[in-house]
Amino acid sequence: MAIMRAMAVFQGHSGLPEDRYVNTFHFSNLSPYATLLTDAFNVLEDLYFNANTTAPLNEWLSPTLLRDAEFRFYDLSDDEPRVPTIVPFTLGTAQDTDGDPEECAAVLSFHGEPPVTARRRGRIYLGPLAQGAIASSDVDTYSHLHPQLTADMVLAASSALAVSEGNGAGWSIRSTVPTENFVPVVGGWVDNAIDIQRRRGAEATVRSTWA
Repeated sequence: MAIMRAMAVFQGHSGLPEDRYVNTFHFSNLSPYATLLTDAFNVLEDLYFNANTTAPLNEWLSPTLLRDAEFRFYDLSDDEPRVPTIVPFTLGTAQDTDGDPEECAAVLSFHGEPPVTARRRGRIYLGPLAQGAIASSDVDTYSHLHPQLTADMVLAASSALAVSEGNGAGWSIRSTVPTENFVPVVGGWVDNAIDIQRRRGAEATVRSTWA
């Protein structure tokens, strides 16, 4: 059985390892690992670059990210330390010239067949986001993700799942309890709340004191 961890790695403008933003996925099937590698790549490519969305997910990402990104694929049957297969790709142009704070993210949740317990669901945090990803607040509303972003996330995830089912990539949720197991993804959801990932925040560069 081929089992894989795949990561979409986006680099912050500093170019430093601590400013990388990573989305993690798992795949499992009965194909040879080389076949799974190709199939998993096609799933991730469809997720981030789906042409049927109003704007592909890559265009919703912040313009502060470097445009050179990469997919990393790890064969989990290999002994540690595992050497990844790295596939570079280009993010393309963001749909906005400004970015939101690095901590702001949109959550894409996914799950297996019911019962949907903690070990049968997963999520990725899409971000940092372009400024247009957050709808403006006013006296009658609160700040929330732009409805077009959430619609594009739903469409892209649904399409990626269809690709996974079609090519047999086996998009899965990995659990190690009670032993390592993989639950096939069957669906998910996207809320319009802005998620805050503090670990993604930029360090202070200036301190202003007062007395």
